[in-house]
Amino acid sequence: MLFVNNKVLVIDKSNEPTVQIFKVVNDTTFRQKRSFGSKGRGPMEFIDPWEIFRSEKHNELYIFDAVNRRMAVLDENYELLVNDYIYVKTDGFYTTMHRFDHHFIGTGITTGCMLEIFDANGERTECRGNHPDLGLKSKVSDRTVAQRWHSYSVISQSKNKAILFYRHANRVRSIDLKGNLESELIDKDFGTPI
Repeated sequence: MLFVNNKVLVIDKSNEPTVQIFKVVNDTTFRQKRSFGSKGRGPMEFIDPWEIFRSEKHNELYIFDAVNRRMAVLDENYELLVNDYIYVKTDGFYTTMHRFDHHFIGTGITTGCMLEIFDANGERTECRGNHPDLGLKSKVSDRTVAQRWHSYSVISQSKNKAILFYRHANRVRSIDLKGNLESELIDKDFGTPI
């Protein structure tokens, strides 16, 4: 979900159209203004859209589709910029993606790091912050370890911070956008490693 220009944009991957746009009338009333997107792999089609985000600096809106492994780039009128997609070239599965300056930051099921950095062409350029060793004795692949650390996150550029919610590792972490751990909360009610 994204709030921009007195509108709420919602991804609804269970239905078509995929993106719903509502105008905020007052504190308790929203009016649907527009909708777009359908299931598929063509222009303005999505298989598994996870994230909708905006770059104020570039005046663009992005919809990240995890299965199609691409970001649709839209203008302020919600039109695809000349079939403009950025294809993400990595093996991670991202649940959160954001644009900062000239790069993108992704989190989710990432192998070996908490934040993956991509250039404007979708090439992975950097891995920031390592997941700690959980002390598990079983032999597992890098991918399995990454799934144990599967996270959802909130990223704030203005605060230079990301909050990672690790659903299978009993913890929430606050890190700066360089990948440095600021704080960690561990609680048995957060879930357990698989």
